[in-house]
Amino acid sequence: MMILHLCKHDKFIPGLIDFMRRHFAHQDHAFITYGDKAAYPYAEGADTIHFDDLRPARKQLRKAMERADKIILHCFYNPPLSRLLFLNPELARKCYWSIWGYDLYKFRETPGTLHGHINEFCRRSAMKNFRGIISCVEGDAKLARHAYGMTAPFHECISYTSNLYNGGFADKTSNECLSIQIGNSADPSNNHMEVMDRLRPYKDENILIYCPLSYGDAVYAKDVEERGRELFGTRFVAIKNFMSPKNYRKLQSSIDIAIFAHHRQQGMGNIITLLGMGKKVYMRSNVTTWDCLKKCGAELYDLEELDLTRIAPDVAAKNNLAIAGYFSEENMASQYAVIFRS
Repeated sequence: MMILHLCKHDKFIPGLIDFMRRHFAHQDHAFITYGDKAAYPYAEGADTIHFDDLRPARKQLRKAMERADKIILHCFYNPPLSRLLFLNPELARKCYWSIWGYDLYKFRETPGTLHGHINEFCRRSAMKNFRGIISCVEGDAKLARHAYGMTAPFHECISYTSNLYNGGFADKTSNECLSIQIGNSADPSNNHMEVMDRLRPYKDENILIYCPLSYGDAVYAKDVEERGRELFGTRFVAIKNFMSPKNYRKLQSSIDIAIFAHHRQQGMGNIITLLGMGKKVYMRSNVTTWDCLKKCGAELYDLEELDLTRIAPDVAAKNNLAIAGYFSEENMASQYAVIFRS
């Protein structure tokens, strides 16, 4: 059986390829990536092929998909791919959609052009033929069925190594400066301005606010930094340069409270790492991520009840155990094995 992974290239795809090679070397897996490979390079091999753009590669792509027994779509929001699957429903019936987040929530947007409407029609039509929906958030699968009229079964899976708990439990003494992380990127969906307004009453207290802005919208990032400096002065630290995973985890180990104000599933890797480290995590209780993490046994805090007290030691330890128990490499491998057998 040949399993084709069709991947929109992003920061967690190299880790996925390495994971599959290590855990499923006995199976026939192939990887097609598309997008900017230079930003996130991976070890090429006989099992990989990369296209900067899928449009001129449609014939090659179709042949590869025809040879595959199963196709895992790592993100599904690409007009040439949507049209290909719309015109070839027999290929769509091989597909499992691994949801990323923004590709799911595209139903909230209204296309601004005729081409946009056609592309979205093709995407929605193809989805109805899909063989499965992959996510560690069951609420996302339910939303996909409701929003797109899908009937495909849900397959629970951690999906990416960026969502794995990598160890580390950090404790801080209460007399230290309170460190706060806001969001996970320079995407406007982080709602930084709202969070900073909520933190404004604490601007003269012993706090230090870290704001990761190295990934996303550069213009928006500048606006966030300017507002943060205006409100909090030197207590606001904009992280504008990419950090190595090791250094980023070191930074997060110093965090006391993390605030994620997304209105949708986003920032899972950050949230998992921080919970595993015993940090206090605030988020909206109506996002699908909330129920997913609660189901794992984690204790979360509602953004609407924000206060700047540190997490209790017993709750921090409970979260560490819950995250370490579920978000493990072994569990992810077992989940994928079930999907590949389905």
